[in-house]
Amino acid sequence: MRVLLDTNVLAVGMVEHALGLNSPSALIWQQLQLEEFTLLISAHLLQELEHAWSTTWFRNRLPPDKMDRLRTLLLSRAMMVEITQEVRGIASHWQDDLVLAAAVSGNADYLVTRDKEFRLVGEYSGVKVRTPAEFLIELDAVE
Repeated sequence: MRVLLDTNVLAVGMVEHALGLNSPSALIWQQLQLEEFTLLISAHLLQELEHAWSTTWFRNRLPPDKMDRLRTLLLSRAMMVEITQEVRGIASHWQDDLVLAAAVSGNADYLVTRDKEFRLVGEYSGVKVRTPAEFLIELDAVE
């Protein structure tokens, strides 16, 4: 199963899992480490992640060496996707269209986001857009 995690799921999930929390995003990060799915990522999403990780919220929760280890783990598990499909006017924000374009370009089965408006897309070009909790339920059903 090929999955693209929106930055708001991936960045938060990494930190919450490292802090021992059991949020849906943290559980998805755990499932990634267990290789329950293939993570897709684009250069655009990596840039968003780097920006998120540089914010005070993240810096106050994890020391730099721990963040570096998480970054290394992420890059070792993720499959880089080049955006080859253009998506416009599907999501409520152009930035979300770019995330959806990465998912479509990578032949993702799922795009997981915490953004309620983005979730309203439902499905586009074979990519199911789900919340973290919804994705965990569907992932469990596949196993």
